[in-house]
Amino acid sequence: MSLSLKHNVQKLITDIHIENKDLLIEDNPLLNRGVLTSYDSNKKNVYVSFLGTNDLTISFNILTRGFISLHSFSPKIWVELNGNLVSTNKSNKLYEHIYNFDSVLNRTLYDNTFDSYITILSSKEPVLNKIFGNVELDVTGSPIFNKIEAWNDYQTTGEIDLINRQNIRHSYRKWRIALPREENSRNILSDTKLWIKLLHKHDITNPIDNLVLNNIEVKYTK
Repeated sequence: MSLSLKHNVQKLITDIHIENKDLLIEDNPLLNRGVLTSYDSNKKNVYVSFLGTNDLTISFNILTRGFISLHSFSPKIWVELNGNLVSTNKSNKLYEHIYNFDSVLNRTLYDNTFDSYITILSSKEPVLNKIFGNVELDVTGSPIFNKIEAWNDYQTTGEIDLINRQNIRHSYRKWRIALPREENSRNILSDTKLWIKLLHKHDITNPIDNLVLNNIEVKYTK
């Protein structure tokens, strides 16, 4: 681990909540203690897992020279094998359920499949009360998100299904989503800011392959 990356990791440990920090003093993956690192030469990512903690791994990209994600898992071991990054889960048997991180499909990790989502905060002109109307997405790849949820300090929509040509429409790379009304009412979402969560619930018949969200614009009136 380079000195700059080691410094950043040490700073991150102090900035975020990690249970049982004493377990990070001694590196021993067999005892589920310490910090475990590995390098993915394909993606140019460094993975740093904190063992014996509350399941936490961070990833650092060499090309961008910055941290790219927090992951809610910490494998028992990382190994780069013939150009592939593999790991095992935290079962008692060290080499049970070997998982290839370079063949990730359909958001499956250690035989568990997870939903994908992104949450944004729209707060342009933050002191101004606004009426929120549409969300416009510039997307490459498919499929698109299939649920949306929005909320502010006073209102929430709950999770709403996105149905093509009803509340979501497609034109070239652009998708326009009509923001739902407040849950159990006809009230329009209005506040100085709005959180918007776009979800793709797991669907084995329509899995996400390579979806890239290039830009998102939230439309509102004053």
